Amino acid sequence: MINKIRESSGGVVNLREMLVTLTNNDVVSRVAVGRKCYSNGGLKELSMEHTELQGSLDIGDYIPWLGWWSRVSGLDSKLDKLGSRTV
Repeated sequence: MINKIRESSGGVVNLREMLVTLTNNDVVSRVAVGRKCYSNGGLKELSMEHTELQGSLDIGDYIPWLGWWSRVSGLDSKLDKLGSRTV
């Protein structure tokens, strides 16, 4: 990863992309599958969607009587779709 940053020659570097790749290749895929899955793309895409949804605010977690808002905003359906997907 550090070498890729050096090779960018001071240009714009997408750290999110690099960190997802590093995590998928070197940690998750090797532990779970025993090999790299980056070439498949499915695990990478799933991981990026998961990371994006982790950053979403579910107001019902903080104000329980507003828990219905996650259904209206579509957060519940996004989480359900992500949970039912396979790589």
